[in-house]
Amino acid sequence: MFGSKKKKAIEEALESVESSVDEQKKQVSAHIADLETFIAKAPEEHKSKLREHLQTIPAPEELAIRQRENAFAARLSKGELRNERRQQSNSAFLLLLLLVTIASLSLWIFKIISESWR
Repeated sequence: MFGSKKKKAIEEALESVESSVDEQKKQVSAHIADLETFIAKAPEEHKSKLREHLQTIPAPEELAIRQRENAFAARLSKGELRNERRQQSNSAFLLLLLLVTIASLSLWIFKIISESWR
């Protein structure tokens, strides 16, 4: 009797292990099937993502401008950037002053030449 109880317990344990192994096999098979479908779909998804990315890239001129601005901003700190803007505005003012001076000198010379021809 004692041997038959042991044998029965061993058989039950073996059945539970077999059912557990069967469940694990089913889970692994399902996981393998999921991975196979993922691998099968991956090239098409990659192509569609690449196509979408290529369609959203800005125009080359805008891209070059952005790259120049980013490189400029990366080189300069905020203080340097402020100084650069101030210097550019001063340079623009000096250029305007130079153009006004040239125009007024040209008019003055034209006036003197026209008076001398009379």
